[in-house]
Amino acid sequence: SPIKGEVVPLNKVNDEVFSGGLLGNGVAVIPDEGMVVSPISGKVEAVLDSKHAIALKSNEGIEMLIHVGLDTVNLEGKHYEAHVSVGDNVNVGDKLLTFEIDKIKKLGYDLITPVIVCNSDNYSKINTEKIGKVNKGETIYSVE
Repeated sequence: SPIKGEVVPLNKVNDEVFSGGLLGNGVAVIPDEGMVVSPISGKVEAVLDSKHAIALKSNEGIEMLIHVGLDTVNLEGKHYEAHVSVGDNVNVGDKLLTFEIDKIKKLGYDLITPVIVCNSDNYSKINTEKIGKVNKGETIYSVE
């Protein structure tokens, strides 16, 4: 898990792009704190200008999207800080993003964070390994 919080099935995300699996399979995490760490070793493929989402590619080829909050692109990067750039190599546990969780919640945004395998079609199965409370670094899904 890239975030400490509560893991929920993707279908609980109040956005049909994520809940319908249009971007890929995975789970979502309702964050308890405002820090995102790398759940994989690989490379940073994208950091949105609004800093609310980051795309990674693992050394094994898994393309992952970590999207902090719904409609948070509207904040235009306010209350978010990226700690990596496109092309950076990352290892499990490296700090990727921080965000001011209380300020963003106070503005009325849902901070549920989909953690998606964007190239899900390349794999036979994405297995949810944990639902409920999770610490950063715990396995939340596996890829076959």
